[in-house]
Amino acid sequence: MLLDLGYKDAKVIDEVIRAFPMTGWTKESGVFVPDVRPPDMALSELRGIALGLNHAVIDSLTQAGASELDVPAWEETQVEIQNGWLEPCEVDDLRLVHVAKRFPLQQGGKLRLIDDFSAAGVNQTVGMAEKLRVESVDELTATILVMLGKCEGNALLDLVGRAFDLKSAYKQFGVDVEHQKTLRIAQRHPDGGVKYFAVQSLPFGATASVSSFLRIAASIKFIGAVGLSLIWTNFSDDYTALCTRQSAQEVTFCVESLLRLLGVKYAETGPKAPDFSEKFKTLGLEIDLAETNRGAFELGHTVKRREELLATLQEILQAEKVEVKALEKLHGRLVWFSSYVFGRELNAAVRVVSKYARFKTKSVGKSDDLTRALKFLMEELFKARPVQVSISHCSTFFVFTDGAFEPTSSTPATIGGLLVDEWGRSLEFFGLPVPQTLLDQFLEPSAHPIYELEILPVLVAIRIWAKLLEKCHVVFYLDNNAAHSTLVRAEGATQAAAGMVRDFVKYEKLLNLLPWFGRVPSISNPADDASRLKFEVPWLAQAKLLSVVLPAHLSQWGISAGVPESCSRKT
Repeated sequence: MLLDLGYKDAKVIDEVIRAFPMTGWTKESGVFVPDVRPPDMALSELRGIALGLNHAVIDSLTQAGASELDVPAWEETQVEIQNGWLEPCEVDDLRLVHVAKRFPLQQGGKLRLIDDFSAAGVNQTVGMAEKLRVESVDELTATILVMLGKCEGNALLDLVGRAFDLKSAYKQFGVDVEHQKTLRIAQRHPDGGVKYFAVQSLPFGATASVSSFLRIAASIKFIGAVGLSLIWTNFSDDYTALCTRQSAQEVTFCVESLLRLLGVKYAETGPKAPDFSEKFKTLGLEIDLAETNRGAFELGHTVKRREELLATLQEILQAEKVEVKALEKLHGRLVWFSSYVFGRELNAAVRVVSKYARFKTKSVGKSDDLTRALKFLMEELFKARPVQVSISHCSTFFVFTDGAFEPTSSTPATIGGLLVDEWGRSLEFFGLPVPQTLLDQFLEPSAHPIYELEILPVLVAIRIWAKLLEKCHVVFYLDNNAAHSTLVRAEGATQAAAGMVRDFVKYEKLLNLLPWFGRVPSISNPADDASRLKFEVPWLAQAKLLSVVLPAHLSQWGISAGVPESCSRKT
């Protein structure tokens, strides 16, 4: 099939037949982007230190205390033995083998067994020829938007989707004979002692396993997309398919027939084998396609994930002291969660959690700033709405801004901005002096407030162009590194900057706007002339000059419900 369809990595089938090596250089597929990363050590070096590494693994297992996961983990291992993925064995000479440490990891209601081949030194002998790629939520979102853009009217009124999940995906493919002789997994027996197993299928925890499996997964995706015209994306062992409701039965038949024909096991029943639906779960998120007839859809977190995170926050808030490990785990979950909640208002609170999660102590007391951050996160997560993605997000605007400060001038502080569409056409611009009362606020922390003057025009721009920028991609170009970093982090270093940034992220959320912040050299910034009130240049002459009246104090720039109104403005 792969040869017939012209796939670049058809040789992966020969490697499936031979089974995959776990050390040395991974094969170059021609499918992924070249990105050479040599191994950290040679295989000959690993053989020389194998005895010490193996003893360290065994000692860590024998010295570990009993855990409630020991019995279920051992039972899972027995299932792997029955399936032929592992084989019990004895180890007579620790100098001739490489022993990975097996440990259980509870993820929600699922127990996952991890085989740490980094502890065995095996992963350090792997060299990568390419940068591995998986198709995540970004690719799925882009796929839906392309479908919406290419179909006119209500053609996608009944767009539906679902996930197809491979079962024990890595275990369906083998380890080559030479490595079966030398790779071992050590696991603590529930009654004490350490047991050894020979590795026969791709272990979950080996670098070479990831490379090998992703090549297989990409080849399956290619056959479906090119050979069967399926619209689907692939993230490791998860395949997410999209179609109209009318064709759902046909698409299900095609996907299941393909996987059966290839001999790949997948979830045929149960919660991981749902029907196609306009609201479906994939990659830990919930996709809602109910509004696709209006050119929009939503992606957000499942109710279960939100409730779990809220319960964790409540538990930490009620405790007198907090384990640093608990904060570290919470931080990771918050970063993932906030990625799919619209806006960036959670960023500052998440950073506070991150600060305490890096403490070099076992536990920390709940300080005022940590308590405030946790309470804020609780309140916001209760009302956080999913990200709504619209076909209008395919439109892009470019906003160039600049600030200038010349204290000896009659107008010491000035700002400017230029709006450019995706075709490079200058649409509107502004250039104006900053009121003295506002400048006085900027001068309080610094005698040269260029930092605040570079942030101010970005806030002005999002206000006066609110109606144009709503539900669009917007690239904001600045020529000041400090201001650029502030807007990326959504955190101001001075009181005035913090106020402006807070307003900016509120408008960003209200406008359902997707921003990106870029750096433009000062000499190349087309807003430079506008900020210096020089309007007789080609790119400004082509645009409309806006007369903008700034309020004298930042405190007057309140946020109203719904889409914000502009500053006082006339063309």
